[in-house]
Amino acid sequence: MKIVIDARFTRTDHHDGISRYGASLIAAAAKIADVSMLISDPRQLALLPDVPYTLISSPLSPAEPFVARQVNQLNADVVVCPMQPMRTWGRKYGLVLTLYDLIYYEHAAPPASCPPRSGYSGACTTRRTGRSGCC
Repeated sequence: MKIVIDARFTRTDHHDGISRYGASLIAAAAKIADVSMLISDPRQLALLPDVPYTLISSPLSPAEPFVARQVNQLNADVVVCPMQPMRTWGRKYGLVLTLYDLIYYEHAAPPASCPPRSGYSGACTTRRTGRSGCC
């Protein structure tokens, strides 16, 4: 089984909650399965395990609604995303989404630092403050 783990929420300077969770998940899964990861910035590799990777668009980019087109090319059996906002339109793989930082469903207004129409308040807050969860 070919497993691809979405590591695009990994920070580039130090681990926060989602970065640490994703890196730990990749390291553990790579011990028992054929695992590769998705990144959106080569600087993320400094905080991630040494496994094969594919560079794709940022989860905050306007291309995110169509990310399945990029991921389909990898012929993954399963894609695991440590955050729930990975878009799924047109996907041809199994998908596991982790519910994380659910506070944003109660307080849905994104921080001012989020790009318009991104819908990623949790990711934006993590990137902006270096902390996940309620700020």
